[in-house]
Amino acid sequence: MLMRIWYALALTLVCMINLASAVSSSLPKTYTLETVYENDSPATLQIVYMPPDFPAQPSIVYGTGFFVGDQGYFITADHVVDKYEKGTPRETAVIHQQDGGGIGLWFELVEEDKQHDLALCKIIGGFSLKKSSRLLQGQTGRPRKSLRRVTSFAVADRVIKAGEPIALLGFPLGAFVTPVIQGGNVAATNAILTSAYNFPGFHGGDNFIVSVAGNHGNSGGPVISLTTNEVIGVLVQYVPAPLITTADGYQIPQQSGLMVAVPTKFVIQLLKHNHVALKTITLKDDLAF
Repeated sequence: MLMRIWYALALTLVCMINLASAVSSSLPKTYTLETVYENDSPATLQIVYMPPDFPAQPSIVYGTGFFVGDQGYFITADHVVDKYEKGTPRETAVIHQQDGGGIGLWFELVEEDKQHDLALCKIIGGFSLKKSSRLLQGQTGRPRKSLRRVTSFAVADRVIKAGEPIALLGFPLGAFVTPVIQGGNVAATNAILTSAYNFPGFHGGDNFIVSVAGNHGNSGGPVISLTTNEVIGVLVQYVPAPLITTADGYQIPQQSGLMVAVPTKFVIQLLKHNHVALKTITLKDDLAF
């Protein structure tokens, strides 16, 4: 009798373990902000505008971009490159180095999608990618501490769902040296925001909203799924909140905590139209620029 009881208990325990394992394996994997920052910050770059009277007037952080593929292509918001001048250094793409410095690279504007505020660009000459180990052995004139490993993003082609956890990487408010990471979620895929300029009618309802308090400089940056570590959207606009008027009559701007993004289905259209292969670079490739 006692043996039967022990057998029944053991069988129940095995069933419970198998059930827990099945449930665990069916749950979506969730990436942490730390993991995303480590893996994906090397895939982000800074778009900097240099005024004609530079250095009398300092350069300005104009927005964010992110690498796709392995040939030096990157995506940003079209309005971020509205001061682009072919063959001039008015706008450059800055790749930051481990020592805090940065390399400003000229790029070409490959194609604009003005309807969805997207732009496909490419570093002139493409990447000069080499194994980090070789660079560390002194086969380059650059010091070891300045080496910058390079990655690129996988781009999702799927339906975006409200509530999905996301991360932003970008260079808001003139941030330099390293990108800024923020966490949030997809707030809505079909809401109407009367405070957002031309949203959503101008784009035919093709945008979605994220609940992250982004700022100037975030434009063109990636919206990264914390479930798949893929880019699911491109930030194109922060949403202002009504001004607060103080007793003295001063108007204080507020941050709404919302931003507008364009889904990556339109990024994929740009990439396919220009025959850009999405061969993703990861940290495991051990490549440096």
